[in-house]
Amino acid sequence: PLERFSCFFASLCHDAGHPGRTNPYVTKQQGYFNKTYGNDSPLEKHHVSIMHELIEQNSTDLLGGLSVEDRATVVKNAEMLILATDMAKHGEIMKAVTTGLLENNETDPAVRKVLLMKTLMKAADINNVQRPWDSHERWCSVLHEEFHAQAADEKANGWPVSPPPVDPSADVTGGQVFFIGQIAKPLCNVLRTMLPECQQQYDCLENNVERWTKINARKKE
Repeated sequence: PLERFSCFFASLCHDAGHPGRTNPYVTKQQGYFNKTYGNDSPLEKHHVSIMHELIEQNSTDLLGGLSVEDRATVVKNAEMLILATDMAKHGEIMKAVTTGLLENNETDPAVRKVLLMKTLMKAADINNVQRPWDSHERWCSVLHEEFHAQAADEKANGWPVSPPPVDPSADVTGGQVFFIGQIAKPLCNVLRTMLPECQQQYDCLENNVERWTKINARKKE
């Protein structure tokens, strides 16, 4: 139960205070985030910091009913899970969960539990890929606008344009074919393999990437 609650709690806090820009952007900026948290996962560390601010206030302390020991466990788990959402760590985490869970090479139950929690958190972080088409398409447009805005800011400052998960120079169609196929699908495949009850969400993902692929093919005709 504590691990499950940790996942819910981390999900609530994982983008708290997000500025709508990526880590590469704020690193170039060298402003508040990097001066406060350094260059390694500055935004995720900022989200963790806000989480601590929230639970230190009685009016927003969602952990107030827990024992001291359980509270410490949930906070430690939430910190780990929020830091796992940094896409710069995606390759490293995917290698660990694929080897440990999908290929069943990890035998320590505690380590397997941590890997599964990270998989859940990362899938939740990019959950738009697993939403029904109408909702998925709408949010894709919003996210693409955000990447375009960031690229415009970087160009205006004379900085190299950061490579977000979806290339801002590409249209949303090609970007989603790449992101879902190369980034999201392998992750969500681990999740549905370990938790078969997630199959419905995986089916939505497959439907979405299939529709984007068809739209992309028509554009190239």
